[in-house]
Amino acid sequence: MLTKPLLLQNNIIFDATKDYKFKFNVIGGDQVFKNELKIQDVETNNTVYQKIIESFQLQHLIYKNKLKNKVEYKAQIRTYNINGDKSDWSDYCIIRCFFTPTVSITNLEKDTGGRVIIRNQTYDFKGEILTDGDVLQSYKFFLYDRDQILIDKSPNIFDKKLEYQFTGLDNETKYYIELKVLTQNNVEATTGLVEFTPVYIKPRTKSAIDLINDYENAQIKIETNVIQILFRILDGTISYEDSEWINLNKGSIIAEDRDGFDVKGNWSLKMYVKDLKDDKPFVTLYDENDGYIEFVMYNDRIHIWKTQDGIFYHVISQKLNIQDKDEPIVIFATKQGEWMSIEAEKVTLQIGC
Repeated sequence: MLTKPLLLQNNIIFDATKDYKFKFNVIGGDQVFKNELKIQDVETNNTVYQKIIESFQLQHLIYKNKLKNKVEYKAQIRTYNINGDKSDWSDYCIIRCFFTPTVSITNLEKDTGGRVIIRNQTYDFKGEILTDGDVLQSYKFFLYDRDQILIDKSPNIFDKKLEYQFTGLDNETKYYIELKVLTQNNVEATTGLVEFTPVYIKPRTKSAIDLINDYENAQIKIETNVIQILFRILDGTISYEDSEWINLNKGSIIAEDRDGFDVKGNWSLKMYVKDLKDDKPFVTLYDENDGYIEFVMYNDRIHIWKTQDGIFYHVISQKLNIQDKDEPIVIFATKQGEWMSIEAEKVTLQIGC
């Protein structure tokens, strides 16, 4: 004797362009030897699929493109024993077929080696969803460590922005990001785990503090100017030496307009350098108008080459007479209007914060 089978879901949603397994259960009765699945169009009541398969497993595989997306169906299943006896039909379940949305993370970039990177320890991940007329209901971001273990996640978000910020991302450490979405038709989709690596210069902020004795009001006035390093890693890898030096032998750094830099603007720059390669830019600055400034060591002098609006500018420091490549050099560069200057000199004092 065969008992009436039970489909495990009353409402089934899947993409008709992909294979789908209908799963069911039976309680007691004979061993199931075959099962028969019947699917009908709800609107016309026409049978669009009916097939018997031999299987001891309590499931029925329907191959892709047997049904159509954007159509509602109803399905029943019944079972057979080895003698050909059959059970009653199960109760109906409702099937709704929709295309699976395409979901992606849109604001990741690649370095020159093809590695997917971000350029900050705090990052707003942004996504995109492409549907066949379905509407986004909610979404959620997931952050995984290098072993693909979940370490953080967003709440369920119900706006249309498809973005979320994660903070405290470690430099040169592999992570994975995932975006999952749910549509108004309850279709779920995911980007899968997308690998990325934060690559940024460790933030170091210095401040210049001036104490002014305001004797008339019996108080001390404190003035502070904060100086922040704007550079980010352009490509390759960098390393740190003695917590003071950035080694660029295997990488390069950049400052652009999105970092707050403007070639046309007024600015002052101070940097310590050593072991510079001759006739090779060691710092490059860009802005949104394709203007750029390169700092180059050539013939024992520091050169600044600036290109702006198709016009080239060139300034040069005094001769440095470098005897030892490890001798540190301090560079002062300033731009005021169209006037630009540079000074460079050897230093012997130890650099401190």
